[in-house]
Amino acid sequence: MKSSLLKLCLFACVSLFSVACSHPISAYLIASVFPPSVVEVGDDMVDAKLLDINGKKKRISDYMSKKYLLLNFGGGCGNFIASLPEVEEVSETFKENLTFIIINVDTKTQWKELMDKYDIAGINLRDPKTVRGLAYKYGANFSTPHYVIISPEGKVVDRWTGFSDGRIKEKVSKKVLDFGSTE
Repeated sequence: MKSSLLKLCLFACVSLFSVACSHPISAYLIASVFPPSVVEVGDDMVDAKLLDINGKKKRISDYMSKKYLLLNFGGGCGNFIASLPEVEEVSETFKENLTFIIINVDTKTQWKELMDKYDIAGINLRDPKTVRGLAYKYGANFSTPHYVIISPEGKVVDRWTGFSDGRIKEKVSKKVLDFGSTE
């Protein structure tokens, strides 16, 4: 009972802070106090309304086919940018079995600056809820890059956070090829 009352008071304070200051940190505080459930390996994928570069609404499910999906949640951080050459290589190597989707968690302005600066392969979408949206539901916990592999049947087959050379290729090779998505 005390715990629920404390959470309610914290929520009220954070909400007032958010309205009064329009400060983005309030979203982090709300998500920390009231975390959403996280999609685990083996669970059905979670979908959301995202935006393409032209502002058109898209969903992950729009890209479901007989291929696996590799979701890459990221933004302008150093590790995300360092991962781009390997992401492009993996995207090209596994194009018969894999659709690669970048989901940017930056603000609209930061996203457009990133898109202008780098030639990013794959499908590029932005989550208007930034890190407190779909990324958080997939367990990113405000850390990027964060990767999720989804099977053609819509099941989460792997997810991990962080980049190191060769890790994306290793994970995709193991999950996509070993589970026989080829026809």
